[in-house]
Amino acid sequence: MSINVVAFACYGLSTQGWMLLVVLVMGAMGGIAGPSAQALISRQVSPSEQGTVQGAIASLQSMTGVVAPVVFTQLFGHFTGGRGPIELPGVGFLFGACCIAVATVAALRSFRRLPEPAASVSGVAAPVAVPH
Repeated sequence: MSINVVAFACYGLSTQGWMLLVVLVMGAMGGIAGPSAQALISRQVSPSEQGTVQGAIASLQSMTGVVAPVVFTQLFGHFTGGRGPIELPGVGFLFGACCIAVATVAALRSFRRLPEPAASVSGVAAPVAVPH
């Protein structure tokens, strides 16, 4: 997720088109953060709670899909319409970088408090080495 923070900040600060092409490579690497985070979260709950957790994640993604465009267009309008303290068309990406940074810190803190998952979360016994 920290790759996404850097990528979003670079998107927001880019002033030339070629800069975006360079940042796209880094941003693509950050694309694995979502599925990886979901996998870490799903390992922390029992099989009977998987639907609840995946539903909560999908709900959060849906809410951000509704709220983010409104917030980001308002930020863009403010910082490009002459009302902001500076002209900064990439402010939405910088705000996104800040949001991801806060989410990363919160996730790291919550994962530190959780116990390690059991060897067998799915109910299937872990493989046992058999001496020959």
